Amino acid sequence: MDVQEILDEARKGIGAKGVYAEPIVQNGMTVIPAASISGGGGGGTGDSAQGRGGGGGFGVRSRPTGAWVIEDGVVRWKPAFDLNRIILGAQIVALAGVFAARAIFGPARTSRGRRRLPRPNVPRPPVRALRRRRRSIPGVGMTLPQLPPIRR
Repeated sequence: MDVQEILDEARKGIGAKGVYAEPIVQNGMTVIPAASISGGGGGGTGDSAQGRGGGGGFGVRSRPTGAWVIEDGVVRWKPAFDLNRIILGAQIVALAGVFAARAIFGPARTSRGRRRLPRPNVPRPPVRALRRRRRSIPGVGMTLPQLPPIRR
């Protein structure tokens, strides 16, 4: 099939006949369904040492948008309800809210899962002084030596 033939076939599907379906008349009411159609395509040809070649493609997407309802000479538009589109929109809004909250409030926890608190500005004694220090039992007045860790 030639590229021009593909594009001619695609043009036949796009137009008012593709957007509006045949009217449905019942009980004095006329309903004309409508759809949104979009498409795209491309093609090309080329010459090489082996010969000539060409190709192309076309895609059409259609989705219902609603219907025109004619009753007693009054025309009304009834939009189609697309639940998938509403769910997708809600997910995008929720994800944007999560990113916005994180940007405003910052990370709530460190990588170890503990809350990050500001470090107090307290002078630290040298390590040797900590090793010599003895712990006292409150209320008894006894001191216990600090024992080395048990190795297994």
